[in-house]
Amino acid sequence: MAADLNLDPGKGGEPRPASRPGSRRVVRDAVVLAVVLALLALLVFRPGGEEPVGGGDRGCRPQAGVLLGAGKAFPASCTVERFDGRSTVRFADLQAGKPLVVNFWASWCSACLKEMPGYQQVYAAGSGRFELVGVDVLGTLQTIAGDTATAGRSFAQQMGVHYPLVFDEDWLLYRHFNSQPTLPTTLFVRPDGVVAHMRIGPYAPEELAAGIRQYLGIDVAVPGVGS
Repeated sequence: MAADLNLDPGKGGEPRPASRPGSRRVVRDAVVLAVVLALLALLVFRPGGEEPVGGGDRGCRPQAGVLLGAGKAFPASCTVERFDGRSTVRFADLQAGKPLVVNFWASWCSACLKEMPGYQQVYAAGSGRFELVGVDVLGTLQTIAGDTATAGRSFAQQMGVHYPLVFDEDWLLYRHFNSQPTLPTTLFVRPDGVVAHMRIGPYAPEELAAGIRQYLGIDVAVPGVGS
């Protein structure tokens, strides 16, 4: 039985086998599948093989029109970047079930400059009974520009700070608590993850120690500071 043939004018009328509809569909479907798989790979993996964290906002995106405060759960699933620039961490892992003090700051904030050495002093006196995390805000909120990573690292080094420090990209974590760029702001978070108190404005060492005692139930004896 004769096979179907097509005449190809470009080759002097030499006969060639006719392409079959079924084989064309197989090739087309294979190409479509390859394109789809390539797109999925781009969505799942970043260049260099890094996986995206938190869908771009790292689980920190605040709910529009909703502000948190005393009696509300701290957004512990928020993932922030450590000052080393090489790793990220969830606040739940930073707290690790301990009482927690969160201090929002920026290098241009003069009140932050004044209070940070006192925070280091109180943190050292706490002997690991509570956690203290300094959060450097980056980006712009309202008309106020936040920090840059370089300025924040330099500032913390000058202040001699050794408690954990992280970056808050675009004020995302901060905006859970305040829509206005007012620094410093300090939160006291109980071990169960509930915010016990929020204060806008600087703390002297003795005031911070008193706040930890009042809101977190921990007595901190700071050398040279009356209780």
